[in-house]
Amino acid sequence: MGGGGERLHVSREPVLRRMSSALLSFAVLIAGFMLTWVAARSAIDSEKQQARAELQLLTTDIQSAIGDRLLAYEALLRAGVGTIDAFWPVQSADWRRFTAQMRLATVYPGLQGVGFATVDESGQPTSKIVFLEPLDASNRLALGYDMMSEPRRRAAMERARDSAAPALSAKVVLVQDLRRGLRTAGFLLFLPVYSSPSPPATVPQRRESLRGFVYSPFRAEDFFRTALAGSAGNAFVEVFDGDAPSADTLLYRSGTAVPAGSMTDTRRLPLAGHPWTLRVSMAATPLSLASSPIPWIVLGGVSNTLLLAGLAHALALNRRRLQERIRADRALAERERQAAQVLENALDAYAAIDTQDRIVEWNRQAATLFGWSAHEAIGRRLTDTIIPADMRERHLAALGSFAQRADHPLLGKRLEMPARCRDGSEIFVELSIVQIAVPTGPRFAASLRDITQARRQAAEIRLLNETLEQRVAERTAQLEVANRELSTANRDLEAFAYSVSHDLRAPLRAIDGHVMRFLDSVEATPDTQRNHAGAIRRNLARMGKLIDDLLNFALIGRRPLQKQALVLWDTVRTVLHELPHSPSVVYEVSPDELGTVHADPALLKQVLTNLLGNALKFSRDCDPPRIQIGCERRADQTVYFVRDNGVGFDPQHAGKLFCVFERLHAAADFEGTGVGLAIVKQIIERHGGQVWADAAPGRGATFFFTLP
Repeated sequence: MGGGGERLHVSREPVLRRMSSALLSFAVLIAGFMLTWVAARSAIDSEKQQARAELQLLTTDIQSAIGDRLLAYEALLRAGVGTIDAFWPVQSADWRRFTAQMRLATVYPGLQGVGFATVDESGQPTSKIVFLEPLDASNRLALGYDMMSEPRRRAAMERARDSAAPALSAKVVLVQDLRRGLRTAGFLLFLPVYSSPSPPATVPQRRESLRGFVYSPFRAEDFFRTALAGSAGNAFVEVFDGDAPSADTLLYRSGTAVPAGSMTDTRRLPLAGHPWTLRVSMAATPLSLASSPIPWIVLGGVSNTLLLAGLAHALALNRRRLQERIRADRALAERERQAAQVLENALDAYAAIDTQDRIVEWNRQAATLFGWSAHEAIGRRLTDTIIPADMRERHLAALGSFAQRADHPLLGKRLEMPARCRDGSEIFVELSIVQIAVPTGPRFAASLRDITQARRQAAEIRLLNETLEQRVAERTAQLEVANRELSTANRDLEAFAYSVSHDLRAPLRAIDGHVMRFLDSVEATPDTQRNHAGAIRRNLARMGKLIDDLLNFALIGRRPLQKQALVLWDTVRTVLHELPHSPSVVYEVSPDELGTVHADPALLKQVLTNLLGNALKFSRDCDPPRIQIGCERRADQTVYFVRDNGVGFDPQHAGKLFCVFERLHAAADFEGTGVGLAIVKQIIERHGGQVWADAAPGRGATFFFTLP
């Protein structure tokens, strides 16, 4: 029994394999037949969609034909408006000549006529239609008709009058047909005529200046038949007045009934301020087996299904080997993905080209460095992306030599070269080129690193080394300036020591002498004692003034500047009010010319006080003393001055004026400490300006200064 069970097991295994193959083949047959049915059905739907698209295209052509024909008639009415404006008041002969030149019958088929209706003084149309050409028997019936008496005509005329634009009426029966007992559908197109060449701006003005209407009546049948000639083809066309298609609103129908099983496209036509509804129907075209792809789809589907069923059996036998190949391909794809991810996230830019110089790889860092995204760069030539124009020929020549020599000396070496970014700027890159063998042919890959900043820093270092001698010379010059300033400070210190030893001692000696005389002359008269006491007070005041000037001179160099915009005349006026007033002094100043300066208010006031005080002191013996304050333009700066008609000074000694304790006049003639002009010079130079003087003995002096 055991042997029989083993034989049964061995005999069932091929049967199971055959059943599995049969099931797979049967499944392939079922799937193939289903796909064939789906493809045939899709082909039928595609033909229906194509027919629908053809219908929509035909409807668009019909819509354009109607709109274009109505625009042509609108242009005719505008020509009529121009004729009325040119020949107003228009006579019937003028209107007849105008219509004759338009050749209505040949150029404007489907047009019933072109007419003109006037308005009375109240702005309403009268019952009289003045002109209507061509004046045949039919149009004569419309002369004198009051179009305002019919609501649909009235609505269109009022719309045209108020909008100053063409207006289409609703469906009406023309007067010509109504008086002949006909009920043919028609419509009218109106265009207003105003008394002014251009339409008035407002509705009330348009109503007031209205002269009448140029209009055209149309029989709908004639209009649409001529407008659609050659455009409708075999389609069934219907046009309705308004937005609701119905038997009452029907304007035109190209046949007697809609074909059975036809497709329909309906559109709204807003024309001249009034809507029409266009409905186009087209009978469905029966499928032709000769031209239809459906039989070929069925035949091809059945053939392919049988072929696939045969192949399915072979595929089932090779399933294991295919699965092993898939696993191997997946492992290879994973390794390639990891390698691509490493390249994509590398810190250096990476690019690869083929032998035709076309980019095949471009990582994220390359996109960041050069401005071209991978989508934009791949497929482009490298010479059109990053190679500068003057290096493109050398690049192409090198690429050709790379393809011929695998051991090219430039391959595998580090190179430096300029590269062009997308925005047109150039950078320097360091790159290394390697050749990669792939089945489609050799590729050349390069990793690139931006070294522009490093080269710039190296150039700056070289420049610093090259300019070291120049900077040493500049530093030496700065030290020389500092030495000159130190020398000036030493001279000021020597002058100060001289002042302390001479100018400060002089009043002290005078005080001591007067005190000794005061003590020795006990029996002196009160007048003598008062003289001695007055001399003591004067010398004490002189010494106090000298000490105050010395303190001001020392503090000005330490006091921080508080610059602001100042009206110079305001500061001058304040100083003049504070100076000793004398009716005989004549001040000459033009406030508007002084303008505005940018300076420290307190220090500028000190400058003007010292300059005006000196001018007043040295011109007090003149008759009259005259002081002028003003400014003048020299080169590219404004120069301010204070001029007097006093005693002046020798210009050979002008350099001593602005030194501390230097005086050009004896103290017995003109009081002073010799510090005031030194303070002026220090303040002006702290502001970045200059100060100087010009004078002649007995002819006054002028002090100039500038303020940047």
